[in-house]
Amino acid sequence: MFRKEHDALGEMNVPSKALYGIYTQRVLGNFPATEQPLPILFIRTYIRVKKVYAKTNHKTTKLKKSLRDSIVKACDMLLSLDDKKLLQHCPISRIQSGGGTSTNMLINEIIANVCAKNLQERPWTYRTINPHDHVNMSQSSNDTFPWTTKLVCLQQMATLDTILAKIETQFDKLANKYKKIAKVGRTHLQDAVVIHLGDEFGAYARTFAKNRDYLKHSYKVLLEVNFGGTATWSLQNIDNNGRKTLIEQLKLEFGLPIKKPRNYFEQNSSSWDICHVAYSLSHLANNTIKICNDLRFLSAWPLAGIAEIKLPEVQPGSSIMPGKINPSIPEAMTMICAQVLGYTKTIETLTQMAQLQLQQFWPWIARAVHDSLQSLSLWYDMLFKKCIKGIKADEKHIQKLLDGSFAYATQYSEKLGYDVVADAVTTALKSWKSLKDILDEK
Repeated sequence: MFRKEHDALGEMNVPSKALYGIYTQRVLGNFPATEQPLPILFIRTYIRVKKVYAKTNHKTTKLKKSLRDSIVKACDMLLSLDDKKLLQHCPISRIQSGGGTSTNMLINEIIANVCAKNLQERPWTYRTINPHDHVNMSQSSNDTFPWTTKLVCLQQMATLDTILAKIETQFDKLANKYKKIAKVGRTHLQDAVVIHLGDEFGAYARTFAKNRDYLKHSYKVLLEVNFGGTATWSLQNIDNNGRKTLIEQLKLEFGLPIKKPRNYFEQNSSSWDICHVAYSLSHLANNTIKICNDLRFLSAWPLAGIAEIKLPEVQPGSSIMPGKINPSIPEAMTMICAQVLGYTKTIETLTQMAQLQLQQFWPWIARAVHDSLQSLSLWYDMLFKKCIKGIKADEKHIQKLLDGSFAYATQYSEKLGYDVVADAVTTALKSWKSLKDILDEK
């Protein structure tokens, strides 16, 4: 069953039960919603933003109390739906026209139509509440879409930091637990000097601490939001009092210390702030790949590898080799990190392509940064629970490798001289004797 709706381009059939309207129907005809639906957190955040605007517009006397109450009620009703039902009302894809207008109008339409139902009006007639004139009052897609993107990032980054803090703490615990376990230190994958196992884990803890600091700085950058910028960031459809009130209401709604930008024109003509986040995530991803590689090397077992540490055994590693166990979690984490590096390059490229007063490529920038943050949160949690939390040292094997290594060479060279020790290393290699025993005889 369909209903007929009209806009400036003509008439279209819209499914009779749809909460969205003709604008969204045109979007669906241009950009089929397939494998890239809008993220549920993004939808919920956008609806909350619309609720804040309704309250702000009433406070600044632009919107009557009855209209404000109707919009707020509709927003709360939509937010009360479970994720599956809410997504059914938001069928458009993240692949859409530039600027995010498609998403903004979708949200405007479904809120206006819920208002109409509550007022016992035919939804698509918009007799009392219009998606453009009332739900979108004092706004533009040019400010609501980019800065809803920011609000989602802020929420996701808080979740990610909580998980990274657990990993940092766990590596600190391992560093303290194994601080007295001497082992072979390796450079160029060759025997180098004696270190302690705790030194390695302590380095990993510090790596995560530094990357958390980078992300915290990016978080602060995102707190400068351009809500109230409207189209081309001039004072079109809003005044300075409205902007001030809007920020105050957003703080109350989201519990975040957000602030207005120093320059509205700079903010929305560029996506540099999101690019800043992407760079921080790429640093984190690169460092994590390095650590995952280390864990794979150090746990290579049982007889032909280093095997100084044991990772939790999560699944059989081969369909053909019986008993084989692979470092599956670090491998998966590495692949996720590689994807994040690709997303970072996408964000960087699209940031460069912004033109004049508009960064028109926000839909894909939002997709890249939100997917990066969501994937990392999911997989760092898995890395913590299924890998790092269960790392154990094989202390006997560590000592065996150390005793048979050339890691003692440097400390003996200070006493006996570089050349003498170098000759001893050659002798040890040829005779398969312990270097330590040969040097102790000198």
